[in-house]
Amino acid sequence: FPAEAKAAALVEQWVSLENTTLIPHFQTYMACYFFPRTADGEPDRAAVTAAAEPVTAQLKMLDRVLTGKNFLAADVFSYADINLLTVLAYLRDLPESGEVIADSPALLAYLDTHSQRASFVATQPPPTSELLLMTRAMVRERMAKAS
Repeated sequence: FPAEAKAAALVEQWVSLENTTLIPHFQTYMACYFFPRTADGEPDRAAVTAAAEPVTAQLKMLDRVLTGKNFLAADVFSYADINLLTVLAYLRDLPESGEVIADSPALLAYLDTHSQRASFVATQPPPTSELLLMTRAMVRERMAKAS
């Protein structure tokens, strides 16, 4: 966290917003892909569409906030950025949210810039496509056992 009180407070406000508002909506949307509740293990399109609506609005808000800025809450890279970037990396790889990010110049530049950080690269999980295949296989296996 920044040493200066006002900057630290902004970081805390953003982290609070991320954890209580943004990330829960993002997780609901991502769960439609990673943990579909369908017999065939494919995403329920109606659930995806419903979950994507607030995600789209929040990504567009982030694009507006990041216009002309390199960091979310302060004039330096902070926990507010770290907390958000990992989720944005997953969202970029999913269809609806990926399209919104691609059409959001400030948000895309923010994600592209910070995803080049050594710490981000070193801790990057497997590609989303691999994770989707693994989770869908697990869902299909559990559904088969349940029936």
